[in-house]
This record gives sequence, structure tokens and C-alpha cells, in this order.
Amino acid sequence: MSFDITQAQGAGSENLEESSALPIIRILQDQSPEINKRKDKYIEGAEAGDLYWNSEQRTLERPLKFIPVKSVALYTEWIPKDEGGGLVAIHNLDIIHDERYKKDVKRRNDEWLGDHELKYTRYWMTLANIDGEWQKAMLAMTSTQLKVARELSKVIKGFKYESMPEITPPIFARSFELSTVVEKNAADQEYFNFTVKPLDVLDFEEDSELLDQSFNCFKEASEALPSPGNVSAPVALPTISEESHF
Repeated sequence: MSFDITQAQGAGSENLEESSALPIIRILQDQSPEINKRKDKYIEGAEAGDLYWNSEQRTLERPLKFIPVKSVALYTEWIPKDEGGGLVAIHNLDIIHDERYKKDVKRRNDEWLGDHELKYTRYWMTLANIDGEWQKAMLAMTSTQLKVARELSKVIKGFKYESMPEITPPIFARSFELSTVVEKNAADQEYFNFTVKPLDVLDFEEDSELLDQSFNCFKEASEALPSPGNVSAPVALPTISEESHF
């Protein structure tokens, strides 16, 4: 049985131009405890630039094939690191209209809510092909990773079915490849960032089960993704090298 694309027309794509605790995939950096032999979280063989999957506390092979299923942009509010750090709250994008909101005049991309840092974050619910099995995983892109999020959004929004131009494809219409690359910040410090490459368009017949799985994941994603008031979401501040980019 082939997948009925009309039931999922445009699913997930409506959030791409707007601005729970699930397994999250992140990048190990030079400062990550997973690559430091003196730390409890050390993983033998782990290196900076590896993709780390917290569900099994291990690294994943690169490149990693994934399917974006749903996306949402939010602000996370943090206690500054030099004051102990810690996630305070998660806010909708309209928090910028709060009277406590301000931008740092010296560092143009720093945003604050009173004495707390605000970090614009783009979350992606995905299905990732881990050891040959499609599993739910989340990506949280902030700081220098936002340019990758914008590129991914642009590719998704720009895709059309050649045979059905009147149908708006769902966000999970095609698969992508996730890897990492070395970049440098303004202080000439190296850090690793995500790279994303478009792969296959999912076929309505050959990939019907995968499309069904993606659609079901999309329908469940709203409850799993971070939301305002939920401070247990798997989020993290950027590393020092990423923050120095601005």
C-alpha cells in the first residue's frame, strides 16, 4: 500500500519560517567531558567533532542519516555560567516584548531577560537511522548552529514534488545527512558545527512504512518537543568557542 501524501500535505512546514526529555544528538567539543579522561562521563575513543547520542551515552557514526519530522523555535533562559549556570525557563518568541528584555550593545547577538541569558534555539524532532533502525532523536540548534538550521529550513521549504506541484510536501518528505565540520570564531578558535546535506526523496510506495512512521512521529512531536514552562527539556548552552563567534 502506498502512502497517501494528501493526508500529510504541508505537515510540519508551517513552523519553518517562524522564528520532555527525548534522546538528543549533539556535537562533542574540545571542552566536552566525554573526551576528557579525567571526567566521569569520559567515553573511550570519543573525539571532538563526534556526534553524541545521550540515549545510550555513546558516539554515532558520521554521516548520520535522518528525517526531520517537526520543528519549533523558542527562547531558553539561563543563569549565566559565571553565576553557576542552569536552565531557568523556556519562552515563546514573543518574550522579546517583555520589559526585561534587552540586547547587549557590546556583543550584538547576546540577548538578556533581566540578569539571565536568553538563547534563541531551533529544535528539530527527527527520525535518525541509528544502527539500521529509525529512532526518535532531537537536535537543538543555537548560536552558530542557527545558520545550519536556516539552511535546512530553506531546503525543506523550497522542495516540491515534480509530479504534483500543487501538493505542499510535508517536512518529512526527504531524508538528510548529518555530520560535523571544523569552523573558526572571531578569536580564531576552532570549534565543530553541524553540516546537513539533502539525500533521498521518500517514495510513496517503497518508503510507505517509513512515511507512516514519520507522520505518526509528527503527530506525537508536539507533546515531546520543549515548550514554554517545561524546564526539563534536553537543552544546553553553546560552548565557549561558539559563543566567542559573535
